Amino acid sequence: MDEKSIIEAVGDRETGQGEGTSVDPSKALMPGQWLYALSSEEELAPSGRPGIAYNLVRPLKPGEREELDRAIRSVTNIVQGFMVYIRQALNDLGESIQRVFSEHASMSGDVNSRRIELEYRMLNVCAAIRMYEEHTYSEIDRKYGPNSSQRIAAKVVFTQTYDKSLEYRILYYLRNAMTHGSRNLISFAFSATSNPGEDPSFTLQLPLQRDKFFASNAKATVRQEVQAMSEDPDTLSMCFSVLATMTDLNHQLTPILEPDLLDHVVTLAHLINEAAAVRGYPAYGSLAVPLVTTPDVDDKVDITLSILPLPEPVRDFVVAVVNSDKR
Repeated sequence: MDEKSIIEAVGDRETGQGEGTSVDPSKALMPGQWLYALSSEEELAPSGRPGIAYNLVRPLKPGEREELDRAIRSVTNIVQGFMVYIRQALNDLGESIQRVFSEHASMSGDVNSRRIELEYRMLNVCAAIRMYEEHTYSEIDRKYGPNSSQRIAAKVVFTQTYDKSLEYRILYYLRNAMTHGSRNLISFAFSATSNPGEDPSFTLQLPLQRDKFFASNAKATVRQEVQAMSEDPDTLSMCFSVLATMTDLNHQLTPILEPDLLDHVVTLAHLINEAAAVRGYPAYGSLAVPLVTTPDVDDKVDITLSILPLPEPVRDFVVAVVNSDKR
């Protein structure tokens, strides 16, 4: 079959398993590992059901399948990396804040439950910050060993981040203080004001009470820093502003965790471009093709697909990196 021929398939795009996939046995199929361009097929497939068109782009080179697998794993490790916990914790905190705003009119008798919910969500952010560090070291130890140069390099990055960001230091040790029994460190300050014909405006804070934090079991130097502040710092605003610090930290650690990431991005970018050239979505794998010696032109033969579409989060990451380099 010509490389531009279309194999019409019906199946799950995520897994690439083609239930009811059919081909015309009068065509000469090329077995082996191939790069495909997937596209939705508006017309009916030979089986009579809507399908997906698998355009054969080219055969994969020896070892290319393994190279693509490694590249996808590398990018997936970043896309699904430890920052997802930070972002999820912030999303949950944001939802709790919006709940306070939406229920402000009826909240007067239930202030404590809202304070507890917000404190709990804020504590999750603190825990995610600590978990990020612990997971990073665990991943480095697994890949390179506990005495590796990579662990030393990561420790330098964490230390620099700790030294330059007060909000990072406070949230880092606030989790310790609250987890190990220090109570009532956080107060709750909320107000809603409105003028006729205007939407209400809200002020919401979770101030860290300096005197109580100073008496906690958090690290002494951090307790002293907080005590020296002119007013109780708002832990809510710190939770959201620390995201920039964590993002920068993650960027610095990425080359340590995935040193070949840029090469893998380039590999996958070429894959995306090749499939896009024939107006399709990249996938790769093989067809298990039956041998048909005397085909009837009206016959259709089911075949087995073992084809992996490029995961969409991986595609989105690669496209974002390429586009950022163009700016």
